[in-house]
Amino acid sequence: MAVVDQEVDPLALERQVCFALAITNRAVLAIYRPLLEPLQLTHPQYLVMLALWDHHRAGHERR
Repeated sequence: MAVVDQEVDPLALERQVCFALAITNRAVLAIYRPLLEPLQLTHPQYLVMLALWDHHRAGHERR
């Protein structure tokens, strides 16, 4: 059995976590965009609204 010496390029695009995250981010945004469009919200605006709603809810639970 011959051992094949293959160099692994650590900088190859397919080995980059940031590339996989960017592709995943695009897919998530494509799903959310039509859902947020009627609300006239962008995805970052929606995330801020979620944080505000959660903060507001947490404030009411403490009372």
